[in-house]
Amino acid sequence: MRARPLLPAIRTRRAVRWLVLLPLLLAAIGCGVDEDPPPEPVPPVAEPDDPAAEPDEPSLDPAPETVEVEIYLSNHTLGDPCTEVFPVPRTVAADDPLTGALEALLAGPTDAERDEDYWSWFSDETEGMLRSVEIVAGTVMVDLEDLRPVIPNASTSCGSSILLSQLDTTTLAAAEGAASVLYLIEGEHDVFYEWLQLVPPGQDPPDDDASGTDTDLADGRHAVLLHAADLPGRTLTVDVIQFLTGEEARIAHAEDHPEDPHGPPNGYHIRNVNPRLRTLPVATDTEVILIQLDADPAEVASSWEALLDDLASQPGDHDLVSYNPFWLTLEGGVVTRIEEQFVP
Repeated sequence: MRARPLLPAIRTRRAVRWLVLLPLLLAAIGCGVDEDPPPEPVPPVAEPDDPAAEPDEPSLDPAPETVEVEIYLSNHTLGDPCTEVFPVPRTVAADDPLTGALEALLAGPTDAERDEDYWSWFSDETEGMLRSVEIVAGTVMVDLEDLRPVIPNASTSCGSSILLSQLDTTTLAAAEGAASVLYLIEGEHDVFYEWLQLVPPGQDPPDDDASGTDTDLADGRHAVLLHAADLPGRTLTVDVIQFLTGEEARIAHAEDHPEDPHGPPNGYHIRNVNPRLRTLPVATDTEVILIQLDADPAEVASSWEALLDDLASQPGDHDLVSYNPFWLTLEGGVVTRIEEQFVP
């Protein structure tokens, strides 16, 4: 009997061996290392900020539009009205508190403050009369409109003290770092201080005799006593005074007559702190207003000639041509209006 060849059996065993290895080969192929490196991971896409979300840090508050300052007024129930001032609050623009404080002072006390005895020369008549204010080398330069016709009696010794105390204290309280104040009227500091009969800061007092006669008197309305009148030359020689009424009269009378607790008789007070005489030219068309006493006192239009006739008829045993005060209005250094002041 012929023996079968062994080759098919060998083949069968090899086939079985390959069948056994096939799953391993397939697994190796599936897990093999690729030639290309793996891709980089993609970072997550950032989401846009939510506008409604709270910020990490709080935002700064906007700058305030207003600020509170203090202006200073007199009050005779709280202290000496001539030398002491007291603060009251005002709200002004925050970007310029110095200007705001001065503008508030020039507007004067409120009605409620007046009811509490706060007082000032300033009122709605002086409101808006600040021209400019600036600080130069530590000095506050305050330029004002011409206040003199509006508050002519502020030039008394007590009156000027009140005026400057209120202005100085208010100004320096609002002007950080400033040490002094200089006041001007329409750009001229000499005009302001001459009005108050004071020497401007930094100047020496004049050497001339204060009792002399000159022609220097600022334009405006002035209370005077008449010392002489020249008809052909059309001049008046006068002594400038302060004719005070109301609260101003009460303050001045208390200062001049502390022994009298009753206040000024008839409600007015005349003060003359400077004996200087001034001879002033009178305009050819000057207006003259006299007091007629035939019945009830009344103002009547008159003339330069009639005024001199009236003055000539008065007693001549004194150095005045009239005991009554007069008001003179000057324009360009010339008298353009003469008004007699009625006194009881």
